[in-house]
Amino acid sequence: NASKKGIKINAIFCGDFNEGLRTGWKKGVDLANGHYMSISHNSKTVYIESPYDDQIDELNTDLNDTYVPYGNLGRSKKAMQISEDANSEKYGKQNKVSRVMSKNSSMYKNTKWDLVDAVEDEVVAVSEIADKDLPSELKGKSEKEIETYIAGKKSERSRIQKEIQETNKKREAYIAKNQSEGGKGELENAMLTAIKKQAEKKNYTWD
Repeated sequence: NASKKGIKINAIFCGDFNEGLRTGWKKGVDLANGHYMSISHNSKTVYIESPYDDQIDELNTDLNDTYVPYGNLGRSKKAMQISEDANSEKYGKQNKVSRVMSKNSSMYKNTKWDLVDAVEDEVVAVSEIADKDLPSELKGKSEKEIETYIAGKKSERSRIQKEIQETNKKREAYIAKNQSEGGKGELENAMLTAIKKQAEKKNYTWD
């Protein structure tokens, strides 16, 4: 059915090439005119350090400061946010930058614990929040003062997110310029090879 619709099914076996053949991986892709590949499951992706990594990391710290937790969930989630940032760095700077970019997307919404997102999406109203559920810097403040504080954090977040996006564009350009074919991850190389071979049959070319 896939072949009739021009859909290619590719398979990537993580291990020895011949073992993948013996266990039927190539037979599957042959039925759909696909491409069989194998990669070493012990191979690590090559990471190219850029002069913008530390700047993105610093901007991420500033970004975290724009989140205003409310309630018990807010306090625990804010602590988790910082903890997950630290954990992501254990797997390398590339992983940390990927997390920052994920947090910088419109999909990263925290209406259940962040007052900035919650007020913007009208999940809660400032007048409904008990003083005990507010962070220490907002306890005892008037409704107007709280609204002004939240608006300021929202504006600051937008500015930081824009700066992160601009800095990441510079980072990606730097990596593209300094990344050779051999420097790419083995998985990426395997996938690109298969896609290019299949695309060439449809008269696509690369400069």
